[in-house]
Amino acid sequence: MRHSLPLALLLLGVAACGGPTAQVGNLESGSAELSTPVAAAGPEADPAAAESEPEGHAHDPEGEPAAAHEHHGHGGEHGAEPGAEGATAESSTHHGHQHNFDDPELWASRWDTPERDEWQRPAAVVAAMGVPFMGTVVDLGTGTGYFVPHLSDAVGPSGRVVALDVEPAMVEWVRQRADREGLSNVEAREVPLDDPGLEAATYDRVLCVNTWHHIEGREAYAARIAAALTDRGAFYVVEYTREAEPGPPAEMRLDPDQVIADLEAGGLSAELVAIDLPRQYVIVGRR
Repeated sequence: MRHSLPLALLLLGVAACGGPTAQVGNLESGSAELSTPVAAAGPEADPAAAESEPEGHAHDPEGEPAAAHEHHGHGGEHGAEPGAEGATAESSTHHGHQHNFDDPELWASRWDTPERDEWQRPAAVVAAMGVPFMGTVVDLGTGTGYFVPHLSDAVGPSGRVVALDVEPAMVEWVRQRADREGLSNVEAREVPLDDPGLEAATYDRVLCVNTWHHIEGREAYAARIAAALTDRGAFYVVEYTREAEPGPPAEMRLDPDQVIADLEAGGLSAELVAIDLPRQYVIVGRR
């Protein structure tokens, strides 16, 4: 709940990739249970030690080194993983990895970079999502809001982007970013670890980048996301492949079949998306 759940989910807990070990309750794009970690959208490793890994929605631009894994994030971004953002106000601990997200500007300098654009390919991801013009979308685990401008442009001025993260500093950063960049259709929300707080049957698309692997109780969390989708809504999960370098620790990575199983257990019909990303794969779950 860096782009995203820094829903780091996941919804977001849901960051962003995007979108650290933030837990976004069961609603985050990873865990369906009540305590869902939402990846912060930024790198999961400590800024001083981690490479710039993006974290989404929860969005980790470059992935996290095995020693430190990020969001919400949705998050979004992962510190070492830029993509998942979201975590506790000052630090978050997930599977033995501790991350500090009280300095969004530092994480943004590591996650929101041209280098990340080369492998994260945000324009290609958003295009593959088929975001409807004037639609309503969620960046779960938004982190530093790496995917926010892309989603804002896709829905247009009459659409709406809801950026979720569990980390207060990241949420405030995204609010200020939206103001600076004139993104009047963006709303940033702080969410608890166990609930993305999404209204039922409201959202056309939910994006969870580099955050799903941070969520605990992913099946229950997937069910919450499913309930928030419109009849033709879809939930997109972007995760690192087993071979990607850098990226999350090996024990935290999820195979595509596992993500598909998570989403299907939550009541969605899931499949692998045909998209060419150097380090990641994308799974879509539909109502």
